[in-house]
Amino acid sequence: MHQDNWHKSQSINIKEYISVLTSNAFRFPFLREVNSEMQKICTDIIIDAPAEKVWGILTDFENFDDWNPFIQVRKGKLETGAQLEILLQPPGQKAMTMRPTVVKVEPVKEFRWLGSLWVRGIFDGEHAFRIEELDENRSRLIQCERFRGVLVPLILHLMGKNIEQGFESMNLSLKKESEKA
Repeated sequence: MHQDNWHKSQSINIKEYISVLTSNAFRFPFLREVNSEMQKICTDIIIDAPAEKVWGILTDFENFDDWNPFIQVRKGKLETGAQLEILLQPPGQKAMTMRPTVVKVEPVKEFRWLGSLWVRGIFDGEHAFRIEELDENRSRLIQCERFRGVLVPLILHLMGKNIEQGFESMNLSLKKESEKA
């Protein structure tokens, strides 16, 4: 599942989207996924702080509300296999409660969770946070989500820009929080 360039963004092709809307796969979504190719939203930001400090803030779920405008972790621990309860607040959209499962934790480097909207196969997302150490006082946060499911083209068409803005807002807030003296 890991790819070296997994965080490279893939834009939605409008012609492909229209084609999907008129296809049998969309009219009969229970037959197969609309788009077998995963769609992604990815953002990154350079932070003038050590990776350890960024990781400490990013994984301190109890204090997410203090700085994070996009995601609030209501319940759960950062352990592989643990279920979280999170509240997502994309700009311009209603907040959504999700209950993803943590699928990977690599301290000071990366953590991921996998969640579904309603039931698996409708709109699934693997959300990843990766921290790259650039030098002892600089790091890069890469925040990415890979989407799969029958409603991916429709939901990303309706909310994709808002989700990306939420990522960017969170990244900037994490940068500000991490760069405090």
